[in-house]
Amino acid sequence: MTRLNRKKLALFLGDGETLENWDKNGFLKREIALYNLLAKKFYKIYIFTCGSKKDQTYQSLLKRNILIIPKVNNLNNKLYELIIPFKFKQLLNKCDIYKTNQNMDATAPTLCKLLYGNNLVIRSGFIASLFAKLDNSRLFFRSYVLLLEFFSYLFCDKAFHPTEVNCNILIKKYPFLKKKLVMVNNFTDTSLFVNKRLNKKYDLIYVARLEKQKNHLNLLESLKGLDLSLCLVGQGSYEEKIKTFARSNDLHVTIIKSVPNEILPNLYNSAKMFISPSLYEGNPKALMEAMSCGLPVIGYNVMGVNNLIENGKNGILCEPNAKELRPEIIKLLKDKKLQRRLGKNAREYILKNFSLDKLVKKEIKIYEDLLKNDN
Repeated sequence: MTRLNRKKLALFLGDGETLENWDKNGFLKREIALYNLLAKKFYKIYIFTCGSKKDQTYQSLLKRNILIIPKVNNLNNKLYELIIPFKFKQLLNKCDIYKTNQNMDATAPTLCKLLYGNNLVIRSGFIASLFAKLDNSRLFFRSYVLLLEFFSYLFCDKAFHPTEVNCNILIKKYPFLKKKLVMVNNFTDTSLFVNKRLNKKYDLIYVARLEKQKNHLNLLESLKGLDLSLCLVGQGSYEEKIKTFARSNDLHVTIIKSVPNEILPNLYNSAKMFISPSLYEGNPKALMEAMSCGLPVIGYNVMGVNNLIENGKNGILCEPNAKELRPEIIKLLKDKKLQRRLGKNAREYILKNFSLDKLVKKEIKIYEDLLKNDN
């Protein structure tokens, strides 16, 4: 078996992905938890970011053998990603694995693969080309995403992707991925996200970016005329639209822009249920965290949500419109026995399938197998 304690892994965060932004959005500790555990096995882990030197202020949160390498010039991020393999040639040539955090971050590691021939692992939580299409992005951007996706998958040694549905879509789209693709779900820290049995401050909670995809306005539509309290956690371009709709319809909505990951379990536990009205998802971490806390959940029957919720067993699925959602919310709020049963089953489901420990063991095994011929 390959000894990873002699190996080096380089993780790449692309345009807009910085440790500082992760911290501002409240999920820095969640994202680095995996790498702090992997660092116990690897000799070195390097994290390349497009962030400033401020990213290095988070070094104390990482294991000593994890090094943060921030952006070193004022170039546009996309251009900077092109020069990373040359600027850090000596370091990257000696890395054994290049890994993306998302497929959109694949420019620099794919170039490293072509230049230095070491192993390339494309990790992604969603299908970038599909999301660009569903978002009705501009043709130029969609073309860029498709090309990056195609070439990164073409040259990679392994590809990590959550959910069987997404894996099947990718294999159909890129048949050459069949032997490279591994289903690696997102994880939840099940020791942090637990049922704390706190007093309930809110009827409903939804944790998501305040953007069109997350479908907040549809959720608010379903609450018109109901005397219910809703907590929204997140920030984004739809904030003013949400506030305006809530004021116009006399809805009780609290918006909290950012909550540190270690505090988030308290917020989940302060609500009676979690709602996921998103139009589409990859492998939604917030939904998994809520389920890990033992919250009863209601979600729309859409990609990325319906692979987590089994209707009537560990949550409730309904068709994606406000008229279908409204009666499900009312029914669940009235039925405490149903709330307890769904919450209990949700917690058990996450423990069985999405714990951090299980993911770490799976990744380590993949890396050991990948590198067994490199000794």
